[in-house]
Amino acid sequence: MRIGTFALFAVLCFGILTVWVPGLWAWGAYQVAIFGLAIVSLAQAIRGRLQVCAPSRLPLLALGMAVLIGTCQLWKGVASNPYETLIRTLEWISMACVFGLVCTLDASEARMLRQAMLWFSFVMAAVVALQNFTAKGKIFWLFEMEGAAGPFPNGNHWAAFVELGLPLAVYRLFAGGRSAWLYTAMIATMYASVIAVASRAGGVLCTAAMLIVPLVLKRHRFAAGARAKLLLGVLAAPAIFTWTVGPQAIWARLMEHDQYQLRREFLLSSWHMFRERPWSGYGLGTWATVYPQFAIVDPGTHANSAHNEWAQWAVEGGIPLVAAMLGLAGWVLCKVPSSPWAFGLVLVLLHSWVEYPFQRQALAGWFAAMLGLLVIVSKDHVIATKESAGLRRRQYLSFLRHVRNWLKPRPGSRDTTVVSQANSLR
Repeated sequence: MRIGTFALFAVLCFGILTVWVPGLWAWGAYQVAIFGLAIVSLAQAIRGRLQVCAPSRLPLLALGMAVLIGTCQLWKGVASNPYETLIRTLEWISMACVFGLVCTLDASEARMLRQAMLWFSFVMAAVVALQNFTAKGKIFWLFEMEGAAGPFPNGNHWAAFVELGLPLAVYRLFAGGRSAWLYTAMIATMYASVIAVASRAGGVLCTAAMLIVPLVLKRHRFAAGARAKLLLGVLAAPAIFTWTVGPQAIWARLMEHDQYQLRREFLLSSWHMFRERPWSGYGLGTWATVYPQFAIVDPGTHANSAHNEWAQWAVEGGIPLVAAMLGLAGWVLCKVPSSPWAFGLVLVLLHSWVEYPFQRQALAGWFAAMLGLLVIVSKDHVIATKESAGLRRRQYLSFLRHVRNWLKPRPGSRDTTVVSQANSLR
């Protein structure tokens, strides 16, 4: 692993570990580190010392569109809260930088980074499961924060983080090898941590991941004992771990009479906000500033988000931002069948209909890193497909040459003698 790859992984981990910090120092340190790595990589690319995988157009266009929208809102003065728009625009820029940095990796480095991200997710899941029972509302057993889930102030955001890593573990389990029990433990621990924090959407989506990813993997060739691993790793072990941490909290939330309480009212208010400025939006990061003008319910606390990322994108960035994210979602859906380990990207985009994971800078950076890894694998798949098609074409042409040579009359044969006699008679 290159120093740059290790540094990028370290910065991503730092962002996750400090995502709970309310002050700007952690946010600023993450930004400075990402921008510094991006500048160094850009300088190396200009000098020809770094080979860059050309990013696919749609992911690059979607991230670039978000940055462009925020910049234009600041330039034109349409942002309702310029400071918040500047902060959110910088976060989109850092997200684009993470995506670009990952695209500088070669295939072997990409595999190492993907494995390192899986291990970090597993370790953090074990910490969350222990912290949930022993920390009594303290992050890392030190810092008081009510409702914390590991380093995240919100259990739903922790679930979104697990959604990115869980399909990786399921994929590695079905890939075979001697580490089946290890990946079984990873799956069970990560799933149980989501149940422990009582995230309803997270529990449903993680369950869907454990069922859908193996179905997608049926098209691939894996070890002979895949069915037994499916039964043990994807059903039995998570069930045992879930029973250990206790499913009572999430079950009680699932049995609530109104599952969409407050979110429904926030969505209606967002719709009225969107109708006022469907194209320009109110400015990235300004939903909380504009909401009081359109509020139809008083939640009793500060409404910091619409709890629906897609609705918030529509309010803040208008139709262009929603169109860009829909294009990104469509691109991911097209690539996931050939790379099932990236199914977590789909889960996070679905989770965004009831939460706001992209407003956590570190979580958005983790998403961008996974998106970059998917681009690298997609490029390798396209290259391998083209090489395979070229090989088949060469084999086909070689076969045609053999057939032509076999049909061509040989010297001294009867057909050659007849042709010679006919020419002499002329």
